[in-house]
Amino acid sequence: MELTRPDTQAARFAFLSPAAVVIAGMSRDQRNELSAKEPATGVEWDSYFDLRWRILRKPWNQPHGSERDSLEDKSFHLMIQAAAVTLAVGRLHLNSPEEAQVRYMAVDPAHQGSGLGRKILQALENRARSQGVKRIVLNSRANAVGFYARQGYETIGPGETLFGEIQHTKMCKDPTPPSVDKKSG
Repeated sequence: MELTRPDTQAARFAFLSPAAVVIAGMSRDQRNELSAKEPATGVEWDSYFDLRWRILRKPWNQPHGSERDSLEDKSFHLMIQAAAVTLAVGRLHLNSPEEAQVRYMAVDPAHQGSGLGRKILQALENRARSQGVKRIVLNSRANAVGFYARQGYETIGPGETLFGEIQHTKMCKDPTPPSVDKKSG
């Protein structure tokens, strides 16, 4: 018996995640047009929390519900979706009137490195600016420190160790956009 390789688009995507299939069918311009929005419906909230759980908790055998905390109702949540599939999420909450914290950033593995995390982070930073905060903090996992550094965050020390094994680095950023020097010639 000879095995043949299917040549249909459906067969090529049969083993990919729903998020990978969505983006694979999009042009570069369509991907660039994806934007962050607040979850609004029950289905969107379920999808938002599911991505947080799948990326940030499931790999460490944490139960559903562990992707949530007591600050959910006081926080600003963003997601990026395409064809009703959640691709990236993030959250911002205030620690004080002067300090905001980014938490629960997650991008579907099929789309890491595609700019979706940057879009979520920039929108969260814009929200922090609109609240007048002087500093944004976050705790980065080791594999994301470079990403946050490229977005202007500085390491300020070691962070918590989650589940006894996931070391974090505490990072911060001044959310004030750099001023433009308007010297006259």
